[in-house]
Amino acid sequence: MEQSNLKMLVYVVIGALVVVGTLGKLMYNDLFGTSTLVLWAPDDSDVIVSLDGAAPRVLKAGTSAFLEATRGTHRVTSTVGTETFEVSVKLAQGGPRYAVPTSKTQCFALADATRLFAHSTVLAQSKYSKTTRDSMHARIEKRITSHQAEKLPPYTVVGEENLPASRKGGTSVFVVKAFDCTAMQVSDAQLLAQMNLD
Repeated sequence: MEQSNLKMLVYVVIGALVVVGTLGKLMYNDLFGTSTLVLWAPDDSDVIVSLDGAAPRVLKAGTSAFLEATRGTHRVTSTVGTETFEVSVKLAQGGPRYAVPTSKTQCFALADATRLFAHSTVLAQSKYSKTTRDSMHARIEKRITSHQAEKLPPYTVVGEENLPASRKGGTSVFVVKAFDCTAMQVSDAQLLAQMNLD
């Protein structure tokens, strides 16, 4: 009987250590981890970006870049041609990604692409109704037009080309893409087509 009690105590201690270790890691990342700032250059112009006055970095036309930043308030300065645009980003915790505009004419589209993972399987199986098959497409979750940094949901990828091959069960997957704000004045279906998610 004592041996089984000892085993049980060992299991309880190991379980407690795992829980404490996991919580400790999460708290450390939250307090001291970094967030990722995602920036895009328009398709027709290079952009010079700087975080908190650090050495400028050039984003080639049509590309994106990732800048790491810790908790606190940060200043992102972007220059396109002769126009300079500045955004203040307040990060309360480490971990999340933020979409950061590089000009006053840049907006973002956020699409929920979760349903795409079942798309090919469902379409291949005729037992599903047409309504079910038609619902297996991406949908526009949000149009981001504030010209401020916007916190992105977990599991957000930049552009459809970065969608993972699979996803963890129950996990939503999002795609974010930058557009000139005037290009977003279209229907959801047209915007999804511009994101290559139709």
